[in-house]
Amino acid sequence: MGRFDGVLLCSDFDGTLSYGEKHISSANLAAIEYFKANGGQFTLASGRPPAFFSELGELIRPNAPLMTLNGGIIADPDTYAPLSVCSLDKGVYDLLLTEVFGNGITKSVHLWHGDGASENWFASDAVNPCDFIKSATGVLYKAVLVQSRQGAEYLRDRLRRLYAGKYLFERSWHEGLEILPPNGGKGAALSAIKKHCRFPVEYTVGVGDFENDVSLVRSADLGIAVGNALPCVKEAADRISAPNTQDALAQIIYEML
Repeated sequence: MGRFDGVLLCSDFDGTLSYGEKHISSANLAAIEYFKANGGQFTLASGRPPAFFSELGELIRPNAPLMTLNGGIIADPDTYAPLSVCSLDKGVYDLLLTEVFGNGITKSVHLWHGDGASENWFASDAVNPCDFIKSATGVLYKAVLVQSRQGAEYLRDRLRRLYAGKYLFERSWHEGLEILPPNGGKGAALSAIKKHCRFPVEYTVGVGDFENDVSLVRSADLGIAVGNALPCVKEAADRISAPNTQDALAQIIYEML
């Protein structure tokens, strides 16, 4: 019997486990290996596509399904192949044309598909928004709108009022607003991951730092906000750990579980 048998630890990547582009401290890496060696199931929850985690190579190897594209794709931790998906409906294109392009406050729009590729529109280009939308192909898992910090907050609040229950609107960084399926997001994806874990899960731990992590923190049996998290994440959390730059995952594994 291991100390962490039955425990699923799901951590956000950027701003929680890592800092900088891909930097993970040696203390965090050692703690994760200790957690897995003692029966724990560890995975990552991120807005990044499955291909990003394949690029991490052997730096970190989750032993539970990956939560990618903010819950759009639950991927096998070894092959990165989809185990389950949650996609947007075609109505999101009308939303973009009416509420985003129509108001002219967005710097860029990024439509994310399952293979890690995105179709991108930039206000600085001379591409007509209607032509951009018409050319969009493939299953869409999330749309990312980039604007100023104030613009992202304004658009988030406006779209939440207009499309309540139809889509989720969450920031994944200050200037980036994501449109997700109504049954998507990290909280819902945590339940999907449990169904695909190799061993039974009796207790879940969710760790995050930003707005798109709130549902993960709330849905877990133990929700933890890292010390550098936004106030909304700390308010949703059961516990608060050290900041991500001070080996937060190591503290969580050794001292909180």
